Amino acid sequence: MSLTAKRLHFVTRELIYKAVFLSSPRATICFARTLSQHPELASLVRYFEAGAGERHIDIHDISDPGTKPTFKTTIFTQEEIQKYFLPPLRRWHSVIPGVVEDLQSNQGAIWVSGILSRLHGLTEVELQLGRSAQYLNRMIKWSSVEAKGELPFTNLVSLSLFANEDAGVDVKSILRLPSLEIFRSWSLRGSSLPNMVGDITSPLRYLGLFRPYMDEAEVVSLLRCCQELRQFELQPILGMTPGVPWYHAKAVAQGISAGLYHCRQTLEVLTIDTWTTSTPAQPVDFTGYQHLTKLTLPATEAVKLADTRNPPARMALFPKPLKCLVLVMAQRGRTETLRSALLQYVTNQQLLPALRTLDVIWERSHTSKVPELREIEDACACRGIIFSSRLSDR
Repeated sequence: MSLTAKRLHFVTRELIYKAVFLSSPRATICFARTLSQHPELASLVRYFEAGAGERHIDIHDISDPGTKPTFKTTIFTQEEIQKYFLPPLRRWHSVIPGVVEDLQSNQGAIWVSGILSRLHGLTEVELQLGRSAQYLNRMIKWSSVEAKGELPFTNLVSLSLFANEDAGVDVKSILRLPSLEIFRSWSLRGSSLPNMVGDITSPLRYLGLFRPYMDEAEVVSLLRCCQELRQFELQPILGMTPGVPWYHAKAVAQGISAGLYHCRQTLEVLTIDTWTTSTPAQPVDFTGYQHLTKLTLPATEAVKLADTRNPPARMALFPKPLKCLVLVMAQRGRTETLRSALLQYVTNQQLLPALRTLDVIWERSHTSKVPELREIEDACACRGIIFSSRLSDR
């Protein structure tokens, strides 16, 4: 489409970047796989991204169906294509000398600390490492949402990085940016993080850790470095990973409670999205979190799934201002115990006086059937609470 006409080039460029900037790394992986399997397409994308292709494609080319520009006829020389390897970094060369030299000397790996020290206006950074970027073949993708950042690059406010694990990404430098408020990461390793209070000087308000290679102590250490955190999102890796026992933990929130407690005065939204198991976990006490209004939690940490022969179940203590409660429940969990506890949460207004939304998300299984919770739905309707019980999207 980009080769057909100038107007279609502008359309497809928007589609490409919308694919890259989706919240899930799956679309990024598919996009990067396509580029890695079709080198001519990858070069063409870099070529157009640099703006060089616009002067070679004429809008009238689309009117003649017998004349279809090709990759070779559109781009004049092979040397010109080589010129556009990692074009954003090439363009930075005039602003930040030494970037291209660093690229060559490190065989494709880029140590970004020197670059980041110049980007004082960055407020949002997204970092995807490891499996979420394995098809990028050591290429680090720098870009900004057009509405958020313009040239020169030192004025960027939003930045996305995609890199293999062995690429030189200095996470500590990222977390020292003076204006950084939002940091999302995929496959982040604990060894790359600051380990002492005071090492993070960025005024982080949002921290997202998706499938991190970190244990509980590393997460706690990171949270203790945050002084103004408003929103924390954690999605542990599912399944067994040798040498990292945390993925079998039955109480994720309990395991990082010391770090969460450090943020209790500022935390407004907490999301711990992972499946529960049938093994009981001690419910967490959130009563000291006076600003917490939205909470996503494994069901085993909201309710101690005790034996149904010995009711009632022990329930977590939630803060009075809580407005939205989302519980993540495995199909193999004890549904009857959860139903009993939810009914108490809804009918006893002293437990959750400000509750407005109650959502139960069930793990998908071979049956893909949502358990019946009609009495919970009726009790929510009496209090004006929006209730939903649904299968997970993943």
